[in-house]
Amino acid sequence: MTRLAVAVVALLGLVTVAAQEASALSARNRVCVQSARQRARDGIRAARAQFLEQQRNDLVACFGPANSPTNICAGRCQDTQTSCVDNNVTKPRALCDTSAVADDQVTSCTEKFNADVAQCRTKKLPDGTPDIDAQLACQTDARAARFVCSQGCALQVQDDLDKCGVDFSDCLELCG
Repeated sequence: MTRLAVAVVALLGLVTVAAQEASALSARNRVCVQSARQRARDGIRAARAQFLEQQRNDLVACFGPANSPTNICAGRCQDTQTSCVDNNVTKPRALCDTSAVADDQVTSCTEKFNADVAQCRTKKLPDGTPDIDAQLACQTDARAARFVCSQGCALQVQDDLDKCGVDFSDCLELCG
């Protein structure tokens, strides 16, 4: 799937979420929906972690029996790649995208989004009552801005991610 296709799918997801936000959910239903979504995200993360560990083991096994020189070499390549991605991609992207640490000298996409949504909640009609339409429009804009920000964070680390992959492939070539 190309990046453009992923961006289009994500944007459609944002529009869908915005449309769902406009519906009249009770506070109880909203909490239930948020909890269900969080459980789904947690389940996906756990499944991904399990899959990646199995993929690592399968890949290393391609290089001979356990503890053979080529198998040990492939294991080192995998460890080096994991470290490269963690240090050069995962941590910097999380700092840019999802960090909520107040004193890290970075305003992440999540922090900016939370501030924007808090500002949206202050939109009122002249009589002082909440302007629901303006609040929903503002929140939709905040979600779109968060999406663009998140894509920017991914772009910032893409070259490092590519380098980790190339170095990993080069390393495996030497093991073979």
